[in-house]
Amino acid sequence: MSNPDSSTNRVKRYSTQKYIIAIIDIVYLLLLLFLFEGSGLSKLLVSWLAKPLTNKIFIIPLYIAIVYLTYYLLNFPLNFYQSFVLEHKFSLSNQKIRDWFKDQIKAGIIFYIIALILVSVFYRILKHYFRTWWLIISLFWIFFSLILTKLAPIVIIPLFFKYKRLSDEMLREKIMSLANKMKIKILDCFEIDFSKKTLKANAAFIGWGATKRVIL
Repeated sequence: MSNPDSSTNRVKRYSTQKYIIAIIDIVYLLLLLFLFEGSGLSKLLVSWLAKPLTNKIFIIPLYIAIVYLTYYLLNFPLNFYQSFVLEHKFSLSNQKIRDWFKDQIKAGIIFYIIALILVSVFYRILKHYFRTWWLIISLFWIFFSLILTKLAPIVIIPLFFKYKRLSDEMLREKIMSLANKMKIKILDCFEIDFSKKTLKANAAFIGWGATKRVIL
C-alpha cells in the first residue's frame, strides 16, 4: 500500500519543479527577445532577407520560420526536460521519444501557421489603419480565437489523439443530463486514449457552437 504522505510529497516536488521550470522559461524567453531586438539582430535579419527576395510577401513567413526555429533549438534542452524527462521521472508518462518528436513537429507546424496569420494580419492592419489599428486588431484576435475554439475539436485535437464516443453509457447519460439542466447544448461526450502519452487524468469542455463537446 502506498504511503499517502509520500504521494503528497511527490506531487509537491513535481509541482514545484514545474513552476520553477515555467518561470525559468519565461525569463529565458524575455532575455532572448531583449537580446534579439536590442542587439539589432532583428533588423539585420529583415535586411538580409529583403536583399535576395524580389517579392516582399515572403519576408514575414521566412522571418517567423527562422526566429521560431532558432528559439526552438536554443530552448530545446529546457523543453525536452520539462515535457519529456520530468514526466517520465515522476512516472506520469509512458510516451516514447519518437512519438514525442512527432508531437513536437505537429505542434510546431500549428504554432507557425497561427503565428504567421496573426503577424501578417497585424502588419497589414497597422499599415492601412494607423489610427484605429489597436481596435481592429483586438476585434480580429477575438474573432480568430473563436474560430480556433470551434475548429480545435475537429482539426487540432485529432492530430494528437484519437477519440470516440464515450463507451460508459451511464456516465455519458449523466453528463448529457447535467448539460441539459444547465441549458448547455453539447454535441456528445467523447473519450480519448490519453494513456499512450500520459498517466495523468484529464477532462475538458471544448468547442464552440455545433462543435461543443465533453472529452474525458
